[in-house]
Amino acid sequence: MSVSGTHLTNCRLCNSSNLHSVIDFGHIPLGNNLNFSIEHSLKSEKYPLVVDRCNSCGHFQLSFSVNKEILYQRDYSYLSSIGKKFVDHLEWSAKDILSLKKLNVKKCQDLFVIDIGSNDGTALSFFKGKGCKVLGIDPSDLPVKEASKKDINTINHFFDSSLAEQLIVSKGQADIIISHNVLAHVEDLKDIFLGIFKLLKDEGVFVFEIGYFANMIKDGIYDTIYHEHLDYHTLKPIIKFLNSIGFSVFSAKVVDSQGGSLRIYCSKLQFIKNNNQIIKDLLNLEAKLIEQLKIETWRNNIFCNAKQVRQKINQVTANKGKIFGYGAPTKSTLACKIIKIEKNNIIEILDDNKIKVGRHLPVLGIPIVSKFSSQITPSDLIICFAWNFIEAVVDNIRIKYGRNISIISTQNGKVFKT
Repeated sequence: MSVSGTHLTNCRLCNSSNLHSVIDFGHIPLGNNLNFSIEHSLKSEKYPLVVDRCNSCGHFQLSFSVNKEILYQRDYSYLSSIGKKFVDHLEWSAKDILSLKKLNVKKCQDLFVIDIGSNDGTALSFFKGKGCKVLGIDPSDLPVKEASKKDINTINHFFDSSLAEQLIVSKGQADIIISHNVLAHVEDLKDIFLGIFKLLKDEGVFVFEIGYFANMIKDGIYDTIYHEHLDYHTLKPIIKFLNSIGFSVFSAKVVDSQGGSLRIYCSKLQFIKNNNQIIKDLLNLEAKLIEQLKIETWRNNIFCNAKQVRQKINQVTANKGKIFGYGAPTKSTLACKIIKIEKNNIIEILDDNKIKVGRHLPVLGIPIVSKFSSQITPSDLIICFAWNFIEAVVDNIRIKYGRNISIISTQNGKVFKT
């Protein structure tokens, strides 16, 4: 057992100890631990990756929490601004929030917006562009340096209730607090939400997105399960948890972002109750998706789809074709384990992220290169780990390498042709 983490024996939402395992992926390296040194990459430490379910409230979570300093302050390489699709989503998100009737916005210049887990400041840039005062909070050094280049005021620190109290004194309370696919990452979940509650004005709004486990089951997604994501949220348990903090949920929707996310709109409890028809409809759909049979089907499909990818790899290599990867997102490490990819299977991984270029995939040591530096022919195969951007990947490859290049998605084993 690694000393660099903690086994979670209680539900992170309701504190029940009545947990049971849903799926066990074994020991997996950290997906964002991308080293320049191939020797260090090959020796990357692995940690347990098991999803448990709480029998009391129904929440899904990892069984093991890796030390947060290891996760986010060593070689963390994700940037929000890399994928155009996600940047477009963040732009829409800002417009959506600023149009909320609850805000009663007269002048954007009067609004103070805080982003928890602000990364490189992309989300806040759209609020700043409208004249809002903005502040980002993020613990990762590299993304914060990128944010400073955009002149986005950012605190390079983990957010907690103590920091919230300091900010209230130094900056005042926020009109809007946002967070995109970050609040499944945090270690002390209750403390974070209490801090957000304190930091938000009574008439303010808190809008956040989290990976939606019901969507993962519906769409057969598995590789967004990784150590940074401690929680795999569904609407029913998170509403109950938010109510316990003092928030009410006045709207919720499922969005395509990051392979399917749950977008939740909150205000303070005295203003509105979470009982509208939109939420009731989502809860009914969710209950059907999370029946035991659906989870079993999801679990079986993971390995069926991985087998399809493996068979395609074997077919191409048998015909003397070469295998390349496209994208080195965090999810690529679990995909490699499930597909049974070995270090010599993939020549190199093409990536758009300049911070990742020159590094290596953990344990396998596969080099990450600039997306247009390789020589690829129709006899070769590209494994798309960044499957949530598959349309853009196909377009990029067609522009550079022409027609008849095969690209296979790790999400469902589907083959695309340029």
